[in-house]
Amino acid sequence: AMERLMIEASDDCGAIREREAAVRLELAAAVEEGAKLESELSEANQRAASAQASEERLAVLQSQVSATTAELSAAERRSAAEAAKATRLSTQLSELRAQPPAVPPVAEETA
Repeated sequence: AMERLMIEASDDCGAIREREAAVRLELAAAVEEGAKLESELSEANQRAASAQASEERLAVLQSQVSATTAELSAAERRSAAEAAKATRLSTQLSELRAQPPAVPPVAEETA
């Protein structure tokens, strides 16, 4: 009976060792998976930071575009005003040229 108990105890120890080895393998796999997830999280955080920086840069660029557009509109208004002024002056000049001279030209004295 004692021998049988020893065999059963030995078998139980073998089963416990096998279970311990299986648990160690599961633990190693879990640790590996945890490291992989930490790496993925780190990469995701880097991408998020990069996206945030890109959004901030985009906001700056949009602000610059708005300012440049406002400057362009102002320049176009000034250009249109200058063109209208040039047209008025050209019209006035044409009208002045079309009028007879107010004073007749002075005849050259002949000796």
